[in-house]
Amino acid sequence: MINSLKFILKRSAYLSFSLIFFPVFLLSLDSWYDQKLQGWYYFEDLERKEEETTQLTPEDAEILLDAQKKHLHQLLSLALIQPTPENVEKYIREQKQLLNQSNRFAETWGKVLLQHPLLGDFLATPTTNYGVLAMKELELKKKKTILEHLSNQYFLLFFFRGNDPLAEAVAEVVKLFASTNGWKYKAVSLDGKGTPSIPLFETDQGLSTKMGAQTSPSLYIVDPTHNWVFPVGAGLVSVSEIEQNIITQLEVTNDE
Repeated sequence: MINSLKFILKRSAYLSFSLIFFPVFLLSLDSWYDQKLQGWYYFEDLERKEEETTQLTPEDAEILLDAQKKHLHQLLSLALIQPTPENVEKYIREQKQLLNQSNRFAETWGKVLLQHPLLGDFLATPTTNYGVLAMKELELKKKKTILEHLSNQYFLLFFFRGNDPLAEAVAEVVKLFASTNGWKYKAVSLDGKGTPSIPLFETDQGLSTKMGAQTSPSLYIVDPTHNWVFPVGAGLVSVSEIEQNIITQLEVTNDE
């Protein structure tokens, strides 16, 4: 009887001990498991964060980029010389990685410009069709205003040879330019022959030699008050080319 009682007491004590410490063990087991998982991902996240937050100097970045490009070129060379599936695959993977970097750069570029629009040229160079047309129209109006103002100081001088189809075509352009922009022009024939589009002309008396007009047809603008002469076209030119060449020669900007 006594022995049975001792056995019961011992078993009760063992069960009590188990009930007390076993939950603790389970809790510690779960905690260890969670911490192990947390630790496992912790190092991965830490590496990723270190990669993202590592601040490179421009010099270091240049070295790394040059090394990437060199390695990519080497892989391409190898794939071209020995076009095995393995070599081609290596090149494709490396190229894709470099393209992904470029894409991330482009995406960040776009976000920065949205946050700092003054860094971009949205206003000066619109991207929509409507914006492009509106900007062209505005630039054309400014150019016309400038050319009309210059017409008070300059005239257009046209050297040509008669019976030349090319000269005849340019004569039409000269007349159109003059009528469009309110300019005066003077036509000088190098051979004494006229052209149907411009029946009134002068015969060259050495003026072409003084001005260095070696080609026909050729165009100059002249400021008779200051004796300034600027070449603005030779050969078959368009009205818009003459206009732009005048503005370029006189160093006039559309902002003036």
